[in-house]
Amino acid sequence: MKKSLRHAITVAIIFSLSITQSLHGQFGFTLPKGAESVEIPFQNFNNLIVLEVTLKNKVAVNFILDTSIEHTILTEKAVGDFLEFRYARKMKLGQNADEIYYGHVAIDAKMSLSDSVSTGDVSSMLVLETDYLNLAGLAGTKVHGLIGYDVFKSFVVEVDHSKSILTLHKPESFDKPKGYTELPMNIVERKPYIETEVVLESWETRKMNFMLKSGASHAVFFEDDSVDYFLPYRNLEVPIGQSFGGEILGHVGRLRSLDIDDFSLENPLATFAKPEHINQNEESKKYGDGSIGQGVLQRFNVIYDFHHSKIYLKKNNSFSDLFEYDMSGISISVKNEKDYSFAIKSLRKGSPAEESGIQAGDIILSINDVPLTIDNYGEFLNLFLTKEGKKVTFVVKRGEEQLECSYRLARFI
Repeated sequence: MKKSLRHAITVAIIFSLSITQSLHGQFGFTLPKGAESVEIPFQNFNNLIVLEVTLKNKVAVNFILDTSIEHTILTEKAVGDFLEFRYARKMKLGQNADEIYYGHVAIDAKMSLSDSVSTGDVSSMLVLETDYLNLAGLAGTKVHGLIGYDVFKSFVVEVDHSKSILTLHKPESFDKPKGYTELPMNIVERKPYIETEVVLESWETRKMNFMLKSGASHAVFFEDDSVDYFLPYRNLEVPIGQSFGGEILGHVGRLRSLDIDDFSLENPLATFAKPEHINQNEESKKYGDGSIGQGVLQRFNVIYDFHHSKIYLKKNNSFSDLFEYDMSGISISVKNEKDYSFAIKSLRKGSPAEESGIQAGDIILSINDVPLTIDNYGEFLNLFLTKEGKKVTFVVKRGEEQLECSYRLARFI
């Protein structure tokens, strides 16, 4: 079965697109009576905005806030079953060989972002039969789903990455704050796009239109057939996503710059899809050239105004930080069964990790003498990005053996 980015699980939008007709007409969130805005704290894991969401006033879960997700997705059906969700429909989401992947449309999934910001009792959600998305592996912490347009259709959403505070404003009373740059934002099929100017490695300058995707940790992602034309000479072949059929490989390199209005970001990382993973069907061709993720967005304090098709940007203290890529050379598979387990999924060719003796399939027990758990996994993801030359020592289980392998982090790009 051909792997296609159109069916990549990390691009979770495929699920929301497939249930559009089932979920139209649901009610959004509301502020408490008389309130003009409400502040809600969030956590930052692997560049991602993680919100605590309470379901039916009973169970608190962690959802990634994603500007490109049309409908809320819960990845753990056991939670929905415990809450006795009413499932109106079972849907086929994808297939790999003889294995079919299903989701269920819940129609009474009341959600609360705080004690005072909630939906009505009639609120819809897609509940996955099995956790195909593996969001814990993406975020580096316990994550149970994604939430997007349900929030952005209800409020003007201010994201203060410096303080990790989300402020939800009533749209009719929102005033542009001082110090922000106002830019147009195109809303296409409930998803936000902005115009940018890209300077490629060849010094060619192109104007490009990118979707804003706060639920992805990348900086810039080219989803069109870009490899033959834009791929930098210096690049790495790496996993860039997960499909129903397994890992999808692409390339990571650097642009000279990415300009958003008067904001110029130097040497940003860019991910390039391989042509064989591009859906060539013109009827399904996506609007725009790709997406901008949290690797860029977190360098600003951002205000999203879907109601008036505007975005407001203000640089924060991380704006000029270097764009760093994984220095470990390993891809880790995170499985949530009775508890979380961590295994080496793949190794980058020629990396110190590959030369250390670690093998794909090894189960990771500890890193630098610290037992690896879902509670500290995100810390190691950050370590792999920030300390070139740092020695890391893995204790792994291979069959019945325990082995120790060490290497030093190295900047590859």
